[in-house]
Amino acid sequence: MAVDTIIYTTGAYLVPKRVKINGKWVWAWVVTHFEDDSFRNGDEFNPPETAKNKRMLLKNTTPPLLPIGKSGVTCKGGHNQ
Repeated sequence: MAVDTIIYTTGAYLVPKRVKINGKWVWAWVVTHFEDDSFRNGDEFNPPETAKNKRMLLKNTTPPLLPIGKSGVTCKGGHNQ
């Protein structure tokens, strides 16, 4: 099994992934996990790194970071929720 390139940026690890943005397939860097605290509107916020679906991933945000199903981003295989 081939191992994807993993890069580190301040507080996060990224991997290249093929995603669909606004109907067009492109390659983009996708965060796989966080190392340090995250912040939202200046307050500490530590979102989950993975979830079974988009709704569960955004569950801890109030209000949700994005309207469910409205991001325009789809990962290969069509799973955007």
